[in-house]
Amino acid sequence: MISDNDEQVLKKICVTFNTNFLSGADMIQAIIIAIDANKMKHPGLSKVDPKEFLKVFSRDMKVHAPSHLRELTINIFEHLMLTHVNPSLKGPELRLKLGALLLPLYLW
Repeated sequence: MISDNDEQVLKKICVTFNTNFLSGADMIQAIIIAIDANKMKHPGLSKVDPKEFLKVFSRDMKVHAPSHLRELTINIFEHLMLTHVNPSLKGPELRLKLGALLLPLYLW
């Protein structure tokens, strides 16, 4: 089960991402902004360099289909949460929560 604190961090990251993505930022820019804007929400995020963090996913960023971009964003935020917020989060529950919080596919 996701704790209230972890869920709040996740919601804030997703809201920031959604807002910037809908405002015209591309996926990568929106992810960088979401991480940077929420560094103070959790101590584990405070030292994350978003550009360095995203290098792990650079090979996967060559896709352009909206469904793949959305799935990649879910993977990135899942990895962020498991690596820097709470490594004991359950993957399936976390992925479901991310899927519910991120913009629906038709908006990509």
